[in-house]
Amino acid sequence: RMGKERLKSLFSYKQGDDARSGLLSRYPAFDPSNFRRVALIGAATWGAGFVDTCSDHGIDVAGVFDSDPGKQGRDLGGKRICPVEALSGMDPSVPIVIASHRLLSVYDQVKAMGFQNVASLAVLSVLDPVRFQPHPFYDGLAGDLITHHDSYESLYDLLSDEKSRVVLDALIGFRMTLSPDTIRGVIEPSAYFPEDIVHLGGEEVFVDGGAYSGDTIDAFVSRTKGRFRRILAFEPDPDTYRKLAAHCEADPRILVFNEGLYSRKAGLRFAGMGQRDSMISDSGPSEISVTSLDSIPESCETTFMKLNIEGCEEEALHGAGNLIRNRTPKLAIAVYHRPSDLWKIPSLIHRLNSSYSLYLRQHDGGIIESVLYALNS
Repeated sequence: RMGKERLKSLFSYKQGDDARSGLLSRYPAFDPSNFRRVALIGAATWGAGFVDTCSDHGIDVAGVFDSDPGKQGRDLGGKRICPVEALSGMDPSVPIVIASHRLLSVYDQVKAMGFQNVASLAVLSVLDPVRFQPHPFYDGLAGDLITHHDSYESLYDLLSDEKSRVVLDALIGFRMTLSPDTIRGVIEPSAYFPEDIVHLGGEEVFVDGGAYSGDTIDAFVSRTKGRFRRILAFEPDPDTYRKLAAHCEADPRILVFNEGLYSRKAGLRFAGMGQRDSMISDSGPSEISVTSLDSIPESCETTFMKLNIEGCEEEALHGAGNLIRNRTPKLAIAVYHRPSDLWKIPSLIHRLNSSYSLYLRQHDGGIIESVLYALNS
């Protein structure tokens, strides 16, 4: 069968040192024992933490760059943030670290400038996790691959089309190498509504878990040409909720809830209010309200549920267990917030309702936007 090249090579990994050795051979310029100078692309939270780490350990940050005009001109760790294009004046031998989950387009841009030593910050997190603390998306990535060979093999067999199996193999390749080249050929832009597998009728009841600014709602309305019965939008961040409510207020078919989705009603600590990469965190400075979808009366006729809720997808699926078992709604679930999500979430959905056909698609050039689709066969 096609699409199993990296899955087979994964079985050569026996321990964490195998994963680190593989990365060192691919990225010798990022060997932590000889890492003295670097330029950074990405001035958001992840990149800011990296600059602090470099300062603490005597690593020279030659420059900080970001494609966001709103960040350019600001100061980060004593460095003025410059446009990525300004890298063209730098010594091409300087290693470039990209602190962004949207990796591919930046990687290609920098490579085109002549820089050869270009890597995601995640590479350093695997090579030296003590100094370069992993982002949660990558935390335990190598260990998950090594420990759960069989789970990935089982997932391969659960998937319902050859395209999904090719995507899975590419994602395993990305997790083994952290090179965006491995997923270049499987990326498709239409997140949550890929037309080859997701078919929408005129009476859909759509649940948007993690509605944020309403961008997915807008895509759903566009795809259905405005013909749908109801949308239930869940956004726990109070400021973002207010913006979302204002965005949707003209359409009475859209109900907006200032809650997150979870396995039960509770209050959870939350970090990164107002940002796309906000997440549940025991040390988070804020508290949000969460609830289960099964406890929401308006959800009983749900036909399609999307979840991108920063690592709470597994809990939220448990909280929608009755709905999933009894009504088999279409599901589009993010499977990248924790390394194990890629195999745990499909396994959970299969246990909740084995009648689903499962599909995997990749919608961005990095660790993010890996989406599992569960559709009624």
